Amino acid sequence: MSRERGFTIVELLIVIVVIGILAAITIVAYNGVQNRARTTTNQANAQEVQNKAEVYAADTGNGVFPANGTAFEAIVATDTAALSPKVKLLLGTVLPASGTPTVLIYQQCGTDGAKVGYYDHVTPGVVYLYAGNATSATTCAAAA
Repeated sequence: MSRERGFTIVELLIVIVVIGILAAITIVAYNGVQNRARTTTNQANAQEVQNKAEVYAADTGNGVFPANGTAFEAIVATDTAALSPKVKLLLGTVLPASGTPTVLIYQQCGTDGAKVGYYDHVTPGVVYLYAGNATSATTCAAAA
């Protein structure tokens, strides 16, 4: 009497479940990496705007920050405060409510400085960077 060799249905189901668990862990980890990368990109772009606003204020000699996001476009391309073309395209007035927000918000905060907002994909929401002497307690102009 010969006995056939092979896998039982239970053994096959266990292998399939283990592969499914590993796939789920990988997908969750991959999404986390993507969100951190998007946030880092948005943060770097916001830091460029923050730095350029501070350079603009220093270049004008009177410490005045650009009034709004469109004020950056008036800066001559050869000026040290000019934004890169990529960041100019991202500079907007509001963040989109859906999709993958990449738009930056720029607001002048009176004579104290300015704030630049970007979307954080890791902990969903808008995060602000401050230029000059502006802080979260500083009253800033509405985005224009």
